[in-house]
Amino acid sequence: MVLKFFRWMCGYVSFKVTGGYPEKFVNSVTKDNINLWDLKKLNGNFYAKILAPEYKSLRRKARRAGAKIKITEKHGCPIFVTKYRKRIGLIVGAILFFIIMNSFSLFIWRINIIGNKDLPSSDILAVMKEFGVHTGSKKSDINPSMLKESLMAKLTDISWMSVNVSGSCLNITIKERVKSPEIVEEGEPCDIVADVEGQVERMEVYKGTACVKEGDAVTKGQVLISGIIEEAEGNSSLLAAEGKIFAKTKRKMTESVKLNQLNAVDTGKLALKYKLEGFGKNIPLNPWCKPGDECRKEEENQIINILGLQLPFVFHKEIYYYQECEEKSLSIEEARGILEQNILERQKNEFPNVKIISTNIENYEKDNEYIADATIVCIENIAKKQKISFN
Repeated sequence: MVLKFFRWMCGYVSFKVTGGYPEKFVNSVTKDNINLWDLKKLNGNFYAKILAPEYKSLRRKARRAGAKIKITEKHGCPIFVTKYRKRIGLIVGAILFFIIMNSFSLFIWRINIIGNKDLPSSDILAVMKEFGVHTGSKKSDINPSMLKESLMAKLTDISWMSVNVSGSCLNITIKERVKSPEIVEEGEPCDIVADVEGQVERMEVYKGTACVKEGDAVTKGQVLISGIIEEAEGNSSLLAAEGKIFAKTKRKMTESVKLNQLNAVDTGKLALKYKLEGFGKNIPLNPWCKPGDECRKEEENQIINILGLQLPFVFHKEIYYYQECEEKSLSIEEARGILEQNILERQKNEFPNVKIISTNIENYEKDNEYIADATIVCIENIAKKQKISFN
């Protein structure tokens, strides 16, 4: 990259060698340590590139070899300046643009966060900002290993993380910590206990001793299948009990809705605020716009790009919708319909693998609220493994 930039600044030409003894010409140039590159032979002619100031020295060597040389293309800064010498403003602008782009390469333009599912990127960015790392931070001020340790200490939901600086991007790859209940290892002695209370409907005992029978009422935590086996000789042995216990259970849930509701409704009037964020600073573009507290706010953010190049600036557009309060009264039928729909949605979300036998809903009114108490009768596998306790 540095060599290419040097050649571009000095200027270079592409040329071809025809006639005579091209090999003798090339050997003569190489012997005098004149640097040629991209040397190739095509249809009996040689093609190569050389720095523009050194091209004149090739003419005498070509004559000695009985060959001719001819420039096919010119490249580099001197050629550009010569071509546009009457447009000094364009040249100065190009130089300034190059200087600005080069200075921008010293900063972080973009932060990429990969691997997070439950932990929002905004939370990670907020913690990074506490440690002085954000879009616009100088790359020289960022120590990836120290940043990783600081983030891991602060964000306890992360089990693994890598921090890498690539160009003007800071790449954060994480793996979230999986929160799981106590798991009994395969083969470790354990009992099967009731996860919830209920009445046993059906039993499938694979290993262990059944401690209940169909029709029995069981309480939460009660041993259903024991991992302790009594042998004929009077001795006992331990194993990992296995099985399924299907029981009739009752689940309860409560939903409520206000009969007289005060809702905020958009009036159609709105206000727009703009600001520019860059290098950790927010610059208001219309500070005179000050919407009141009776507004609902939405925000649109756009990263600024120039010719496909992402800059470390974010344009924020805040839309404020003016609102007014509107009172609405629900009828008993409307309230009952809303509550039944809410209970149905909760059943789908909270009991996805449970067979629901019946749902009994009791409705009543209290303090401007309509309330529904639901009792749900289910058939479900209530078996849960638990380590054997000898206390």
